[in-house]
Amino acid sequence: MSHYYAQHNCRYLIVMSQPAIKILIADSDNGLGRQVREFLIQNGFDAKYCRTLIEAREEIRDWKPRIVLADMIMSDGSGLTLLDYIKNQNIHLLMTSSHNYMTNIQVAVEKGASDYVIKPYKFENLLRRIFFHCRNYRRLEQSAGTPAREQTISDEASFMLQLTNLVLRQALEPVPMEDILFNLSRMVALKVNGVRCSVMECVDQEYGVVVTSNDDKSVSGLMLDLNKYPEVQTVMNTGKVLAVENIDLSPELQQIKGFLKNVSFNSIIVCPVFRQMKPFGVLSLRMPPERTNISDNEIRFVEIVGKIVSLCLDRGASLGQPEYWKKPSSSNIIPITASNSGKK
Repeated sequence: MSHYYAQHNCRYLIVMSQPAIKILIADSDNGLGRQVREFLIQNGFDAKYCRTLIEAREEIRDWKPRIVLADMIMSDGSGLTLLDYIKNQNIHLLMTSSHNYMTNIQVAVEKGASDYVIKPYKFENLLRRIFFHCRNYRRLEQSAGTPAREQTISDEASFMLQLTNLVLRQALEPVPMEDILFNLSRMVALKVNGVRCSVMECVDQEYGVVVTSNDDKSVSGLMLDLNKYPEVQTVMNTGKVLAVENIDLSPELQQIKGFLKNVSFNSIIVCPVFRQMKPFGVLSLRMPPERTNISDNEIRFVEIVGKIVSLCLDRGASLGQPEYWKKPSSSNIIPITASNSGKK
């Protein structure tokens, strides 16, 4: 139940009678586990901590948490074993580990982990990751050249083909790659009514570089802290298209929204981008605040453009074109603040 109070021309929203989201921390490090629990409680969650896998299984069975944050190496076994225990349950397991090896990340994700958080981590960044996995989102397998489900309806199929034709024509224009990618990002934002469409290269698990953005060509080369963008890290780890819905659809998340700073609550589509068959980065499209859902057609269109961006990058690499976004000034990490957090 929600109640509104007006005072001095201000409106306050108090959300009542919504149970807090349950988070279970499983870690053999007693000090860290208790600190994380207290931090999450202070930020609006209902959190519990346990030191062993046996205790974790009991809490999962009896308490039924929404999120489980489990360390890879526990005193009585591997945290990965919890994935079999929570199978077919509506529980997200976030694996934590001090080992930053891509093989470990791939194994955890393939076994069903929702995320892989590298230690040591900042509590604020961990909060962003947990909040992200509490939101409603869809992962889509890449279409791999097969017809999309929407093509069962002829008018929708025709519309998609027209958009694809326009994008392909733009990609084949005899102009520098910088102009092609910028124009593609503008086209996506225009056709899907998005606020911001960006292409970024993910240098590693923590840092990325803006390649282009539809609203400001000059941000090319801007360095980003990927710890502030869990949706990007998830797409890079899974290689799948991701669509995240607006937080306004979830009364539970409304309760903790006030605890989070510099976090966007808009709907967003993120798809992987490749270069020469290797992961390169992502194409992201952020929707305006009033958009609370995303259609399958919009997701598929962004996915198609992501593949075309990959082809453009392939062509640029084969022709030996310079990576124009890697400017000398981009060696300095620019902190993400409320004023520039949308530059992605």
